Amino acid sequence: METWCFNSDRTFRMCDYTMGLGQLLLRSSKNSVNKTNIDIVFFDTTFVQVYWNLDGIKISDISPIAFNDYKSVNDYLKKPGSHLFQLESQEERYLIAASFIKIYENNLHFNVSSLGLDEQEKGTLIGKSS
Repeated sequence: METWCFNSDRTFRMCDYTMGLGQLLLRSSKNSVNKTNIDIVFFDTTFVQVYWNLDGIKISDISPIAFNDYKSVNDYLKKPGSHLFQLESQEERYLIAASFIKIYENNLHFNVSSLGLDEQEKGTLIGKSS
């Protein structure tokens, strides 16, 4: 059952990960066509199965589907507030287990991560999962 969804035709790359907080950043960098970055931040990330470069992306919350390959992931998904997100890109599917996602639009320099910044410095919130 799909309960939340985000779509974009932009290219996203795995950009940063903060171990202690379990934050994962996927970024679509600004360029001559797109004047701003789009940062997708996963919070309390416990499992990542994703290719480093995604040309076009659809993210869906597919919880509470069990992920049979890993007991540890299934144990995490039994906890309240945990989610399994499916990323689709170029006919491939990837999975990320995390608590929630926030999506920001910003003008940060390409080598400046939005992880660890306060909410106002991250940019404009343009989407979030529940």
